[in-house]
Amino acid sequence: MKSILIIFLFIPFCFSAQTIEDIDQLTFSICKALNEPGHKKADSARLQDAFNENMPKFATQFKLVDFSDDLISKIFLRLQRNCDEYQKIDMRLYRNDVKSDWKILDIKPISKISASECNLYFKKHKKFYYFEAGGDKTFVDIGKGFWIDTFIDGTTSKLYFKKKDCKFELTFIESNNELRKNFSVKGNRYFYEVISLENKVLTIITQSEEAKSYYQFNLYPLD
Repeated sequence: MKSILIIFLFIPFCFSAQTIEDIDQLTFSICKALNEPGHKKADSARLQDAFNENMPKFATQFKLVDFSDDLISKIFLRLQRNCDEYQKIDMRLYRNDVKSDWKILDIKPISKISASECNLYFKKHKKFYYFEAGGDKTFVDIGKGFWIDTFIDGTTSKLYFKKKDCKFELTFIESNNELRKNFSVKGNRYFYEVISLENKVLTIITQSEEAKSYYQFNLYPLD
């Protein structure tokens, strides 16, 4: 999680009985504040204002008495998942690693690959890797209806994999990776589409159920 100094952090809170739905509602409110039209402030000030506007309300609602690292992590990670505007601000404030090829797009790219090419490619290749925004390499195994991510620290995530031609859907099952298990909850779905194939490398766009923007990255074959 990329850190930003937030003024409200001096206020004591605690993570007790809040559900993921409660945290998501908070992130939706923060996202709404970030999307207010006519803003003229710098990105960091916009984030500051959005958090200061919504965090005290959250604390009052749940009568919180302490602010834990666990709660902070969940808020920031669910905000990344649920709010395109936050992701755009985050990428402007904290540039991706040079190895990373992630982009945020407002317009869906035109596909340059056929269904038959996609089906042949996924029939031939089952092991892949991609780069995280921070530059770490994550490995992927596809088989028996599952997509398994293996991260640089040896932790994993398991998702259902359902493909039709150049489109596929991942449904989160479980993870022992600290970031991924807070980013997603069981049943969260992500939608993917292959848009091109060049030198055996797939260019893919993805959206979560809540997203309007498209997130583009490359998937590299290992086999």
